Amino acid sequence: MDEIINRLDRIEKKLDNIQKHLDYIEDNDENHRQFINNVYDNIRRPFQYFINKLAYFSNNNNINIVLPNRIDNSMNEVD
Repeated sequence: MDEIINRLDRIEKKLDNIQKHLDYIEDNDENHRQFINNVYDNIRRPFQYFINKLAYFSNNNNINIVLPNRIDNSMNEVD
């Protein structure tokens, strides 16, 4: 019986370590996503301006390229 309890304790410790690691990865992933969105927000407007000017000077006013506002966070969610 003691052996089973010891094994269960070891398994619980391993599971705790795995959970800590997953929490760390999740935090880093969210920080990275925020960083990417902040960088994207800063460069989106100049790129959109460039695209609009390119369409204007190419005499093709039918070009309507609109960059998305942000990266969609739901892409990485697990059901």
